[in-house]
Amino acid sequence: EGKIAYIGYSILEKQLLNYSKKVIVASPNYLNHSRPLKYKHEICEVIPLGLKKLKAVTPSIAKSNTKLKLIIVGRLTYYKGHKYLIKALQYLDEVELKIIGKGELEYDLKLLVDNLKLNEKVEFLGEVSNAQLKGLIAKSDILCLPSIEKTEAFGMVILEAARLGKPALVSDVLGSGMSWVVQHKRTGLVVESSSTESIYEALKYIISNYGELKEWGINAQRRFEIKFNIDCIAKRTIDVYNEILKVR
Repeated sequence: EGKIAYIGYSILEKQLLNYSKKVIVASPNYLNHSRPLKYKHEICEVIPLGLKKLKAVTPSIAKSNTKLKLIIVGRLTYYKGHKYLIKALQYLDEVELKIIGKGELEYDLKLLVDNLKLNEKVEFLGEVSNAQLKGLIAKSDILCLPSIEKTEAFGMVILEAARLGKPALVSDVLGSGMSWVVQHKRTGLVVESSSTESIYEALKYIISNYGELKEWGINAQRRFEIKFNIDCIAKRTIDVYNEILKVR
C-alpha cells in the first residue's frame, strides 16, 4: 500500500523539487542516497539538526568497577534494533542496559530479555521526563542506537548524549545520518546494521579499551559545539534564505 501511495505522492514531490530554489537536508549520507534528490544536488544544502548548548558540562566516565553502563532511548519499535543489542548482552558479563521508551514491541522485548535470562542486566524504565533523561545519560558510559532502517534519518538522541560528553554506538545504515554524526573510534563506534555479532564485538572492544570512552566523549562534545549547536544551525539556515532572497 505504501509503494502504491508513493506513486501518486512522487508526482507532487517532483513538482515541488522542480519549483524549489534550495533543499535543506540533515546529512550528506541522506543526500547521497536519496532517489528523489539524485539529480538535485546542485540546489541542496547540508544543514544538520541541532540542539541548544547546555551550560558547562564536563565529560565524565560513569563505569563502576564491575559494569559497563549502556543506555538506549527511543520508541520500542522494529526499526530501532533493540533486539540485536539485547541479544549481544547474553555473551557479556560486564554490562548493564537501561531501556528508555514505550512502544508496540515492549511485550516482545521483555519476553526476549526473560527468555535469555538477562533480567539482571536489562532494565525497562518506560517514558521519562527530559530532566530524568539528562540524568540517566550523564550516569551512563555510552548511548546505543542500533537502528536498522533509514527511518532513523539522523538520531537526535546522539546529540543529546554528545552535548553531555557521552559517545554513541550506532549502526551503519545506508542513507541514515547516524554514521555521519558519529565518527568511528573518535566520537563513538559505528557497527554493522542488523548484526548482533557486530554489536557484541564493539562492546567487547569497549570493555577491553575502556579508557578510550572518555576521549570519545570529549570529542563528541567538541563536535557537537562546532557542528550541532542550534545557534550555528540557525545562522546557516538564515544564510540560505538570505541567499535565495538575493537571487530574486
